[in-house]
Amino acid sequence: KLKEALHSRKESAGTVKGLQKLSELLQAQLCHVQMKSLDVITLLTENNKLWSQRGGVPSHGTSN
Repeated sequence: KLKEALHSRKESAGTVKGLQKLSELLQAQLCHVQMKSLDVITLLTENNKLWSQRGGVPSHGTSN
């Protein structure tokens, strides 16, 4: 009985480690995605600046 308990405890510890690794990977992926979307946002704001310098953003019905 004790051996079984120890064994299952070891296995659950392994699972926890695996889950930690998984969440680390996911967080890294998320950071990557966030960086990419930040790049896109930067590009968009740059475009908007260019448009406003040229005499306004193409008409979307919004005025800043």
